[in-house]
Amino acid sequence: INAEYGKGGRGRKGARGDKGPTNVAGSPGRTGRPGPQGDTGDRAPNGEQGQQGATGDRGKSGATGESGGCDCVLEEPRGCNCDTHVYAVHSQTSRLPSCPDGFKTLWQGYSLLGYASGEITSSQDLGRAGSCVESFDVMSMMSCDGTGVCRHGVGSDKSFWLMNSDKEDVPLKPMSNMDQILPYISRCSVCMGTNKAVVKHAVGREQPRCDNGFKQMLTGYTYLMAMAQKAGLGQNLNSMGSCLRSPQSPVLLECLGRGTCSVYVDHVDFWLAQDPTRINPGAWGMGVIYSNMKDIKDDGLTKCSICIKNSSPLEIAQLGNKRRRRRL
Repeated sequence: INAEYGKGGRGRKGARGDKGPTNVAGSPGRTGRPGPQGDTGDRAPNGEQGQQGATGDRGKSGATGESGGCDCVLEEPRGCNCDTHVYAVHSQTSRLPSCPDGFKTLWQGYSLLGYASGEITSSQDLGRAGSCVESFDVMSMMSCDGTGVCRHGVGSDKSFWLMNSDKEDVPLKPMSNMDQILPYISRCSVCMGTNKAVVKHAVGREQPRCDNGFKQMLTGYTYLMAMAQKAGLGQNLNSMGSCLRSPQSPVLLECLGRGTCSVYVDHVDFWLAQDPTRINPGAWGMGVIYSNMKDIKDDGLTKCSICIKNSSPLEIAQLGNKRRRRRL
């Protein structure tokens, strides 16, 4: 091309060049677009429990709170039933006796003195629960021999009952009707409480006084025993049963296995006697004779008192009971 003629036109496309050498890395391509979110995978199994961590330091003590009001009062400790006593009390009347304050009545019934069969006698302690049976039966005893044969209501079997001192007439004739018999039998109650009872017997005219810490529950006369033919029925002087309210005579009603009850003239009652200084202790061994009940009570018989122990707050606390608050 000659310069004088100006710029020439585009030339023809050249031939394709030879292929370049292989195994030479090209330049990195452009970053692609984010792909779609994949499906949720399966849950992995639980891992093993880790070791227990070390004990932390002890925290600081909190501040003392303010004293709160509760509108309540302190109650003194009350007794508990960890020292329980059961006694029988007998009215010697047709009326049921009441239990002492603080005692619960377990049952009530009729005053049983004992049983006899031939020369064998079983007496009941009038201070114990066995002397108060809930129902009366002329003969509630059955005898069984070695052959396995038992007999009830044998003629030689006897039962003895404490009499009602309010009845002025003595039933010397046998009674078989229950309506006739029951009014002559003393009533009784069995009582349970936490206070111990002791019996004091005097030797003079004065009524014995209860010691400090005890209160008087009952006063009476010291009864020792009774004799009905060959049967003897006695009371222990350390039992409440030895202190009877009334010095009645006779003391017991005898019931036979054939179904009758009465008082027999050969019944003998024994009481603890006073021991004052006597000028004439008895002529020719016959003893001093008292002819009326007033002289017997005033000069003849020993008086007794049944004393119930008080429960002090200290003793109750020793039983494990503490003072407590009661909301008003």
